[in-house]
Amino acid sequence: MIKGDIVVRGGTVVTDSWSGPATVVISGDRISGVLDGAAEVDAARTVDATGMLVLPGGVDAHCHVGLPLGAYTTRDTFSSATIGALAGGTTTIVDFAIPGPGEDPLAVLRRRLAEAETSRCDYAMHGCISSPDGSIPATVHAFAEAGVRTVKLFTTYRDLLMVDLPTVRQVMTALSDVDGLTYVHAEANDLVEEAQREADRIRGDGDAERNRIFAEAYNRDPDFFAFYRSMQAYETGMKGGESETRMLLSPDSEFFRYFNNPNGAAGKTKQ
Repeated sequence: MIKGDIVVRGGTVVTDSWSGPATVVISGDRISGVLDGAAEVDAARTVDATGMLVLPGGVDAHCHVGLPLGAYTTRDTFSSATIGALAGGTTTIVDFAIPGPGEDPLAVLRRRLAEAETSRCDYAMHGCISSPDGSIPATVHAFAEAGVRTVKLFTTYRDLLMVDLPTVRQVMTALSDVDGLTYVHAEANDLVEEAQREADRIRGDGDAERNRIFAEAYNRDPDFFAFYRSMQAYETGMKGGESETRMLLSPDSEFFRYFNNPNGAAGKTKQ
């Protein structure tokens, strides 16, 4: 008779290559057997999965939890993110230890692993190298000793994360010594920056056209232009923040003055 800690009976087991009725045996924190449904198992606990699908836990290999990037930080904590992961059947997440300019990749890895200790499921990290120097092979080997054999590289985000092609080659060479894998965010940075410059030009043309329209509107009807700008201010004020916003309108404000002016555009439409 086969022994285990937990046995899952009666369900339909689904793997990446097969599905069918089977009994799953768990010993410690590992699946120790997938057996015929009639197999006898001595286990401390039995789970009845009749009418259910029995799947291996999912692994989300690309997560950004509580990750600062520029002026922003992703909102979830490791605790809240992994609660959501477990609710969806994901039992392992792999996040990133991405250093900022001048930061030591190994120090960042240790910090991120400490932050991840509040996780409710299994977790791991990808390393990252963003500041090429002569210590790349030593850094990659230190990653491997810490259990990290995947290293993220960026070919864009100049002056923040971007590395050049010789650095990519050095990292790949070092990872081949430890059976590792390079994880590349691959973009042609020159094309990205060219597109950004074109977007800035288009935005500038749009701003110029908007200003021209505003100037023309002011020349045609100064009262309406003042009303329009006051409405923009009201809209901005009413958006407020998370707290309740209250606004007091003066009887002398442009909002009321415009509609009460018989010589303004609104007055003219009533004639």
